[in-house]
Amino acid sequence: MPNAHPLRRALPLFLLAGLCLSSLDATAKYLVRDHALFLVVWARYAGQMLVVTPFAWQRACSGFWRTRHPVLQLLRSAFLLGATICFFGGLRYLPLAEGSAITFLAPIFVILLSGPLLGERPSLRAGSRRSPDSSAFSSWCGLDRRSSILPHCCSSSRHSATRSIS
Repeated sequence: MPNAHPLRRALPLFLLAGLCLSSLDATAKYLVRDHALFLVVWARYAGQMLVVTPFAWQRACSGFWRTRHPVLQLLRSAFLLGATICFFGGLRYLPLAEGSAITFLAPIFVILLSGPLLGERPSLRAGSRRSPDSSAFSSWCGLDRRSSILPHCCSSSRHSATRSIS
């Protein structure tokens, strides 16, 4: 099967990733009811580190812990941590489906912040190409008054920091 279409390999991986992320969100919603928010966030990242570190170590060998942009990496990590704290904390007050739907607004914030942070000039065409689900969601029901803009800013800042690193 060497000439198989790349979608044959990619689609199962994307579906598995979606299942894993949905399970992570559902588990977080369940855990933040009875446990401290920071304990749940710590367990999420400690577990991820235990699973991912051996794979990354095997691929990168001695260069595993080195980065050319340590400040940007730390900034990106801080934004990801902030987004996770806000999202998991918000799951205490919103149903999981609403919380997940609101996170689809993140690409809109990435586009809005790409100018000030990266000096890019996004066009309307690029915005519709990058986030059709977000545009449809926001035009259909708008932002819920109970939602916070902070997780979106953290998430979009992390995406922008990632883009400037690569």
